[in-house]
Amino acid sequence: MRGQSFCARAIAVQTPDGGARGCADNNNMWRSATDTLQVWSRVMGQVESLVGLGTVSGPGRWGFADCLELGVPCALTWEESKTHLALWAVTSNPLFIGNDVRMGSMQQRLVDILGNDDMLTVNQVYSPVHRFAGDRMWSAAPGQEVWAKPLTEDRVAAVVFNRNGT
Repeated sequence: MRGQSFCARAIAVQTPDGGARGCADNNNMWRSATDTLQVWSRVMGQVESLVGLGTVSGPGRWGFADCLELGVPCALTWEESKTHLALWAVTSNPLFIGNDVRMGSMQQRLVDILGNDDMLTVNQVYSPVHRFAGDRMWSAAPGQEVWAKPLTEDRVAAVVFNRNGT
């Protein structure tokens, strides 16, 4: 039965996939983790909650880690903010922002990146052929990762991510 709009995976009935399939089967959107705090380590915890959801999330059943912490005073650096947005985009995560969007309240560079056509395309495209919303595809020590999702039959979006910041 569908019709609910929200489910928290963290409190869902425990299954081998951590409740993700149950939330996806019964909700239009569901949380993959608890609330993000405005610190990079918590954002990285939210990123981990997205691993393995590429085959679960899709039209009418989106996994949602939490809102983007972009432009929140004293929260993330600009490099962390860009990485945060790139990872949310490549995993088809709903792009909610948790800041004041009134005219003049956000830095212009933030307005520009949030309105970037390429980023929005990556986030919004879902290939019915591949049925895959994006996920971590490769990781190696220490903290090197590739996240990706298919856009069309011959195009892929990828984020090459170094958690070590070097």
